Amino acid sequence: MKSIYVVFLPGIGEYPIQMDCNVLKKYKGSITDTFKISHEEYASIRSFILSKNFQKGEKHCDSRLYLRVDSFEVCLGQNHCACNGSGNKKITDLRLEYLIKWKSGYYNHIEKDDLCLFDEVKLFGIPSDYMYNKTPLSKPKKDIIAVVLQEDQN
Repeated sequence: MKSIYVVFLPGIGEYPIQMDCNVLKKYKGSITDTFKISHEEYASIRSFILSKNFQKGEKHCDSRLYLRVDSFEVCLGQNHCACNGSGNKKITDLRLEYLIKWKSGYYNHIEKDDLCLFDEVKLFGIPSDYMYNKTPLSKPKKDIIAVVLQEDQN
């Protein structure tokens, strides 16, 4: 079964230090959910992860999402950047960034009023299946969430 592993920090967090990709990479918790995506969506995200178009010697992104397919990995960060395991960096395509955040459920952990803070949401709109996933006050909020994007074979 073709799948992409995604780990992310839910919500809009203000962190006093830059979040390194390795923090997300080392997450060993359980998978929260599995989402089916089309062959085209899978191919686009996989192609992005496998891409070699990174600039060498750049600083790490302030990472928010970690993606892995097979042994290849990429982190998406603030300000539309991505970094690979070697610390090299590139600017992401807004359409692809939107697709990844939408299909992984990332936006569902952000209040609707706050989604307008994202350039890609301003451009493409709130996802049609958006549903705010508010953590009940009686439960502790998850600091990190892991999901799987699975290619739909139909």
